[in-house]
Amino acid sequence: MLRTSSGSDSPASPQMESILPEDEELLVLEEIQQELMSQELLIIEEYEKSMRYEEKYLDAVVEGMEGEGQIICPVCRVNNLSINSQFTSCRCGVYINTGHRNITAENLQHLLESRVTEHMEECPDDPVFSMANNTEGFPTLMVSCKTCDYLSVVL
Repeated sequence: MLRTSSGSDSPASPQMESILPEDEELLVLEEIQQELMSQELLIIEEYEKSMRYEEKYLDAVVEGMEGEGQIICPVCRVNNLSINSQFTSCRCGVYINTGHRNITAENLQHLLESRVTEHMEECPDDPVFSMANNTEGFPTLMVSCKTCDYLSVVL
């Protein structure tokens, strides 16, 4: 209550009552905005780290492909694949019997490139390679993307 010049009590004006809550509300909103901005910066940093990792991986893949015909395992992204007339394998556990298909490093490189290119025409996200058993129970190299539901057999 405010005391007027005549000495009587009167309620505080609505304008004065609304100033304080608005100031507090602005402070809270500014704090929320700052927190959201810092979270956004952290997300951007993580995204940039991920992009640098992917760039290094792609550089390594290209370098491996241009080099001695070696292909980096698309599943583990670390080791080179071992390719011969009977099987394709990696130290990470990838093992595909290719005896009936006569797969060479060049053939496999073409298959990998074509599946990635096919996916990238429709979706900017990186696909993921994995192993799965086919309908006959034999291991198969697959490529998939959760973002666009892309799924394809590579080998």
